[in-house]
Amino acid sequence: MFLSGFFIRKYGTEKLLVVSLAAITIRNLVYAVFPTFGGAVAGQLFHSICFGLFHPAAVVFISERVPRRYLAVGLTLYTSFSMGLASVIGNVIGGFVIEGFGYRTLFVFFSFFPLIGIVAFMRFRNVVFRKTAVN
Repeated sequence: MFLSGFFIRKYGTEKLLVVSLAAITIRNLVYAVFPTFGGAVAGQLFHSICFGLFHPAAVVFISERVPRRYLAVGLTLYTSFSMGLASVIGNVIGGFVIEGFGYRTLFVFFSFFPLIGIVAFMRFRNVVFRKTAVN
């Protein structure tokens, strides 16, 4: 995360969000394909890209697009949904998938969500996510 500012300035938030979502997909597939200690280490290395780039890029992305007077609300909603609600739903669904199909299926299944996020982001980024003129 300490290099995230450099990467945000160099590549921009939109590219980093897409790259980090792609890294989440790769990370989940690494866990599914290589259920070994080495696979776990490789997956954790990808996690540094996933979270280390996604979270700061998301905060900057929101800060650039939400009017200043609503910034606290925007960041609170982001945190609530991404770290609160997503964790609860993911754990509930993940438990059922693991019980019914196993860990490999869980990671393959959860690989699709970031891909859906990439497609939705690319499709709607110019419609919904315009930068605000006055912050």
